[in-house]
Amino acid sequence: MNDDVLHGLFTDVADQAHDPATLGPAILTRARVRRQRRGLLAAAGTTAVLGAATVAVWPRPRASAPAPALVAPPSSAAPSPLIPGATVRLKYRPSWLPKGFVEVSRIAGSISQTRSFQRGGSESLELIHLFLSSFGKNPSPSGKRTTLGGRTAWLARNPDDQTQVTLDVGDGLKLGIAVVDADDRAEIARHVAAKIVEDGSTMAEISLAFGWFPERFSRGQPEVSIDGTANSWTEVLRLKDGDRLLFEVELGPDYPRVDGGERTTLRGRSAWVYEGGHPDPFCPPSTEKQQITCGESAAQTRVELGKGRILTLRQAAEDLAADEMKRMVTELRVGPAPDTSWLPG
Repeated sequence: MNDDVLHGLFTDVADQAHDPATLGPAILTRARVRRQRRGLLAAAGTTAVLGAATVAVWPRPRASAPAPALVAPPSSAAPSPLIPGATVRLKYRPSWLPKGFVEVSRIAGSISQTRSFQRGGSESLELIHLFLSSFGKNPSPSGKRTTLGGRTAWLARNPDDQTQVTLDVGDGLKLGIAVVDADDRAEIARHVAAKIVEDGSTMAEISLAFGWFPERFSRGQPEVSIDGTANSWTEVLRLKDGDRLLFEVELGPDYPRVDGGERTTLRGRSAWVYEGGHPDPFCPPSTEKQQITCGESAAQTRVELGKGRILTLRQAAEDLAADEMKRMVTELRVGPAPDTSWLPG
């Protein structure tokens, strides 16, 4: 199973509101864009625009060295008033899944959480997503109301909906179950929904924590994600203001470095600082069957940590100055590698 593809598959979950109907198609399209970034672009299928559904053939796995245990340099500056933890306890899990499914991604914030499961090897797109989020201003999702596993549930009326079942799990929270690339999607989703149980012991764990960020971002809340394989994974620490991504830090496998940028040294390693606002150099070309549109590149900082690992800071909703990015990367706390024994080998 390819760590780059898995990461691309699940990154969009954190980039948008936790609305499965929106996220489902975006997850698949992001996978194709990410493969191009990693130089692993494979053949793709149906017509798509970024944010619309697509189907892609997964590339073969490649070997990658395990992440080294890293320790951030000591900081002489006062830390940010918000230093998020690198571990979030997950609230729900499926006590039943169809045979062969394994967990491949965890994303967790203060409220919203996503767990993703996959089967069929590196060529398969068979996926089951669990999306936990707040009901917000819509306490009654659309669909046929029923009861599954003792909980109120809503069944999608449209068989093409990305989310087949929405569960009321209490405390103002809902859990969406989305099954991808299966002929019996609705039936599988109902069975999964009927067997959802409280978790409370499983963690979404990463090695990253903020040491400093600008005071204007103090309203933000952290979100962590990890995906890949047991020996080659990607972990991301994000800061979000509601559904708006403010910025993110990623620690993952190496990917091609684009030309340009300011070369410097950060954390004692070779680094590059890139300004944003330019055409995205990793945007894959459109084809007769698939139309791809990409926005402008974001300002980012790339640090080459060695052993095939890259640390990347990317701005999102608001601008970051080059000096701010450098300080954020320098004071970032990077601890021992997280537990990845739950990821596929």
